[in-house]
Amino acid sequence: DADDAQPLGQALPKYYGGFNNNFRFDDFDCNLFLTYAGGNQVYNLIRATYDNLGWSNDGDVYAVYANNSTFVKDRWKQPGDIAEYPRASFVNNQLEQISSAFIEDASFVRLQQVNVGYTFKTNSRLNGTRLYLQGNNVFTITKYKGFDPEVSSTGASSERTAGLDYGAYPKARTVLVGVNIAF
Repeated sequence: DADDAQPLGQALPKYYGGFNNNFRFDDFDCNLFLTYAGGNQVYNLIRATYDNLGWSNDGDVYAVYANNSTFVKDRWKQPGDIAEYPRASFVNNQLEQISSAFIEDASFVRLQQVNVGYTFKTNSRLNGTRLYLQGNNVFTITKYKGFDPEVSSTGASSERTAGLDYGAYPKARTVLVGVNIAF
């Protein structure tokens, strides 16, 4: 009940930062930008929906409103099983929505941006022109089971509401091809 409630985890990172480096070899160049954060947790509230193990609010088989994630394959099936999830049931809620089971480590390392280019150094009109390929939000290394450990379903407008994920849309991964023309 409410008397048992207590703060669990910390929504704001204890440490965070970034690393930026430029590399150059002959006419090629590369810029890498890595970001990291750690020591914080996210309340992955959407998991109570997509890890519901078949349960519906009404106990009605036809009222099941969400597919389950592949994580629930590691569920209890028979006596002696050691599994992360309880048994599946259409009528018994095995996972409470308000539970510490959904507080997850949100530490991550992200390749935020990589830019690889080639600069033409000829005696022609292309001299100084640079052709490049840029990727943003290239990959993230994390143990977080949601879409993005740097999430905020509430817009992070307040420290009290930070660290809550209810299916917030993740950052887009983009690829850009460009040309810098020198005159």
